[in-house]
Amino acid sequence: MASVHADEIMALERTYWDAMRSGDGEAGARLTAPECIVAGASGTGLITPAILSQMLATATWRLIEYAIDDPQFLDVDADTSIVAYRVHEELTVDGAPVALDAFETSVWRREAESWRCVLHTESLAGDPFGRDRRAAP
Repeated sequence: MASVHADEIMALERTYWDAMRSGDGEAGARLTAPECIVAGASGTGLITPAILSQMLATATWRLIEYAIDDPQFLDVDADTSIVAYRVHEELTVDGAPVALDAFETSVWRREAESWRCVLHTESLAGDPFGRDRRAAP
């Protein structure tokens, strides 16, 4: 099913990624709901715009470049939209270059005239059972 909000939601996602790339905590905070759930390889949590801003300001990593592929959209209702996509990231982590592929999902809710992210997940691409991450015997 096509989303009537697809272009707008994808622009918001790119603005979020651009904020991460530039370390712009204020831009990221503006896009984050007062309470936003996040889930990824390091765990789950509830963040606020202030927490996100602080995370970007003190990050030990730097996003150099990203590429988004194959976005999928679903409008839950007139004010809630979901997007999922594959992303390739080029980063520097603790001073070393890292490249990774992941799958991202965001839930956006419109409040008044602005959209805010209320949920974001990241799943690293790879074997769903983690066999590609086990140490060799």
